[in-house]
Amino acid sequence: MSALPRPLLTPTPRPRRLLLTLDAFQTLYRPRQPIAVQYLSLAQQHGLAITDPTSASSIELFNTAFKKAFKVHYGRAPNYGRACSTPSLDPRGWWAGVVRDTFSTVLGSGARVPEGLVEGLFRRFEGGEAYELFDDVGPFLRGVRRWEGEVCRASSGRGQGRGNGMPVGNVVVGVLTNSDPRVSSVLRSLGLSVGVPGTRQQEEVEPDIDFVLTSYEIGVEKPDPRAFLAAERIARSITRQASTSNRTDPQAQSPIPTPALSSARCDDDDDAVLLPKREEEEDQEDEVNDAMLKIHIGDDLQKDCLGAIRAGTGWHALLLDRTREEPESMRSGTAPGATGTGTPRAHRDDKETTALDAGVRRIGSLAEATGVIERLWRMRGGGR
Repeated sequence: MSALPRPLLTPTPRPRRLLLTLDAFQTLYRPRQPIAVQYLSLAQQHGLAITDPTSASSIELFNTAFKKAFKVHYGRAPNYGRACSTPSLDPRGWWAGVVRDTFSTVLGSGARVPEGLVEGLFRRFEGGEAYELFDDVGPFLRGVRRWEGEVCRASSGRGQGRGNGMPVGNVVVGVLTNSDPRVSSVLRSLGLSVGVPGTRQQEEVEPDIDFVLTSYEIGVEKPDPRAFLAAERIARSITRQASTSNRTDPQAQSPIPTPALSSARCDDDDDAVLLPKREEEEDQEDEVNDAMLKIHIGDDLQKDCLGAIRAGTGWHALLLDRTREEPESMRSGTAPGATGTGTPRAHRDDKETTALDAGVRRIGSLAEATGVIERLWRMRGGGR
């Protein structure tokens, strides 16, 4: 493994803004029931020969079949059909293949999988019927917004208020996840407000989450540093628009486009995250003149933490390990809208030692993250 940068050893400009990004599945939300039980129960409702969706043997058979089907389809068309397909598959079509192959194995190759089951599973895993928030998510996000207000009041007044004199835009909260685009729908269905980048000044109440970036939308997956670069550019666009909104008509502001790659082909290593030329130039100026503290929180050591550290100066990572509280049946496997490929999380090996040396911090809940964020901000002299 190549050496990683040590983020706290190299002097960097004092941050005046914070970008906080979080993974989604198993960081913000989890399945209400084991993935296998949800699939098998719905299949039974559609008339398939499932004797007992909750039996250990049924779950074991399903999990084996699902992981095999997922691996095959991900190999043919990575990133939920976004890459290495001509033309690219849409997520529904990609998941339909996984579902049909899974149940063909579970029930036998001659089994017919009803279209209603495919559609029902896709809809189920785009909302609150399949998922639930972790208990610490709401308090954490509300705490971040309260802290933002304190930082803004203590700062030099950059940003535009909403009538009460409180500047905004110092803290940007985003979700950065390897998934298809339904994550925003999942979060909203679970009671979180998700903003549209570029319209924050028009909101009466700040959203819980300013933006959501999925790997399908930007065309690249974590741990690729370009995923984190895309989040950083969205954040800079948001803070830039917030700081200049007093010179423009808020109603005339347009949503900020999602950064995308020039090509989503998996055999092209030279793609760059694209923005309009004017914003590209402003980004370069921002990076020189206004340091941004960037923190990513996720439960996957390789994709979340090492990916963030490798993304460059200013990035820090928190490894969220909820496994001590979660039964294996609730966290194994992957479902429509979930991240990753079902690989067991938070394994402890030499990679973690390297990550810890590079500045990755391990936390057991989002409640612990608040103190770490505040300490990092103070250590960098932020906002003063």
